[in-house]
Amino acid sequence: MSERLFPTVTGDQLFAVREHKNNGRVYLLGSKKAGALSDALANCGLVFDMEIPNVTVQNGQFTYIHKKVEGKDIYFFANSADNNVAAEIRVRGQKDLEAWDPLTGLKQPVEYLFENGCTKLRINLSPVQSMFYVSKY
Repeated sequence: MSERLFPTVTGDQLFAVREHKNNGRVYLLGSKKAGALSDALANCGLVFDMEIPNVTVQNGQFTYIHKKVEGKDIYFFANSADNNVAAEIRVRGQKDLEAWDPLTGLKQPVEYLFENGCTKLRINLSPVQSMFYVSKY
């Protein structure tokens, strides 16, 4: 019975897929290699809430969180590392964002573009700096 339900993973495959009637799919991860799960999820056609490339930090962390408050999307990015962090971020949906500095309270316009149902922006954080990105509507 399991042969009818689950796909078979062979060789160096990261994952295998079996299509079922009514558009159902079963994914079987065939590897514990880094990237197997993310590759399988990407194959599903999912649009992630937020996509951030690997960011290299020294003696600290690059962290982030997304919340929705009173209909506004709020993204918080924090760099606790000793080095600058620059990254191109993609967030799901078309967002009209502005940057809010939690230290000074200043609000700044943000350059971004809409691409494939996502908003793409570049963030630059100095060592031990954080920033909110808030949707205007």
